[in-house]
Amino acid sequence: MAYVIFFSRDTDFQAARDYFPATTNYSEVLEVPKFCQGLALPSLLVSGTKEGLLSELAELGVKPCGLIRHQSGKKDIRLGSTPNEAWRAILGETNLRIMRQSVSDPQKLHGEILAEKNFGYLIPLMACLIKGGAYRPEIPSLALEEGHRLIAFSPQEIFISRASDVLDFWINLRRCVDLICEAQEKRSFLSPVTEPRQGISAIEIFRRLPSTNCGQCGKANCMEFAVAVCTGKGELEDCTPLRDEPWSEHKTSALWLLRTIGVG
Repeated sequence: MAYVIFFSRDTDFQAARDYFPATTNYSEVLEVPKFCQGLALPSLLVSGTKEGLLSELAELGVKPCGLIRHQSGKKDIRLGSTPNEAWRAILGETNLRIMRQSVSDPQKLHGEILAEKNFGYLIPLMACLIKGGAYRPEIPSLALEEGHRLIAFSPQEIFISRASDVLDFWINLRRCVDLICEAQEKRSFLSPVTEPRQGISAIEIFRRLPSTNCGQCGKANCMEFAVAVCTGKGELEDCTPLRDEPWSEHKTSALWLLRTIGVG
């Protein structure tokens, strides 16, 4: 079995890169695609079991920001131009903070990029460029559904949830960076959006519920409960299963979503 290991810190990447070729594990450095060059560190493709790799990394004192199963079949990621260098002045250094399976769809991926600089002043302008979605001017934050994906921005973070695979994550990250750069370039001609929006459907809340349809919340099923929460007629805490440890990640994800879209 092969896994891709992602890193937030260069020291962790260097230590893992030097270690694995000296073991019996097959390893290969996977560069960030050209069209996202500089936005994150390279990753490592390493053979082994998930538990074994995590154990080896822990012994090295290395903390990866993600370890996901490698998907067979190579795709050409060399195409495309490098990002407009303007992004460095806006975002500063960027790090891939998390890469994992998506809570709202375990068959897909969730990734988060943390920027060194605060680009929150551009989010009201980005809301002008993007119609629909959820927008909270007081944070500010912007979230939109892009096909099967959920993409969100906060002052120093970019969230891409339910990416089809790693390549899909990189493609959408580049789109996010281009949107930020476009807002910066057009800032003299755009009017900041001041009115909030709640343009995210109840299905996003439903995706983060246990789907037990237990009825303990007083609703007939989880979808009805999600609609109640989305419309302000229910509280997430009314979902009894979400209080249990096995569902803690779902609860954390749901709370983040509610804050982002301005519910509750």
